[in-house]
Amino acid sequence: MESHQGWVHARSLGGAQPLTVYTRVAGKRLGVRVDAFAQAGAAELTSLLYEVSLLPRWNRYCDGAEVLHTRSATDLTAATGVRLPWPVPAQFLAA
Repeated sequence: MESHQGWVHARSLGGAQPLTVYTRVAGKRLGVRVDAFAQAGAAELTSLLYEVSLLPRWNRYCDGAEVLHTRSATDLTAATGVRLPWPVPAQFLAA
């Protein structure tokens, strides 16, 4: 697995709209980075990212989500609480 600035390649999906997932562990924090190509405009993608607060409505393991702050139109930080089935303890994800 290759690593760049602490990010480790976790999984890639090919096709017309490829997607690559990276993870990084810093202390007790797990980071998840997704690099993807989507056939959509900036407005559609930005509005989708801002709807992270809707995650609990369709993901039964998510108990809360919100956008924490934005640095630019293409760089935002969001967080979510994850309640996975036993025996996995409660988790908090920030992306």
